[in-house]
Amino acid sequence: MDAGGEAEFWEIASGLDDEEARTRALDYLAADRPSFADLLRRRPPGEVISVFTVDGASVRGRVLEVGPDVVRVGEVADGTGTARRRILRCHDVRLNAVVRIVRDVGT
Repeated sequence: MDAGGEAEFWEIASGLDDEEARTRALDYLAADRPSFADLLRRRPPGEVISVFTVDGASVRGRVLEVGPDVVRVGEVADGTGTARRRILRCHDVRLNAVVRIVRDVGT
């Protein structure tokens, strides 16, 4: 759970007395937030996205594969036309390092 989610959990759970109620509140928060892996699996194959990580790095490319804890992104020169087809480099990005995913408008 991220720091924001933990604070939100304790805000909801603060008025609850028993452990079962706290567990229900935690389940509610977890169910409300889809993981980045789920979001990436819903994208059509080959869609160009930008992935931003906790350390400020970003990769722009096609989603090639989504594993349980890693996403493989094929870096592209451009999001449109024939430059979209050629992959410059492959990057394996840990999903727990991803903070934002942006779909390119031109695709």
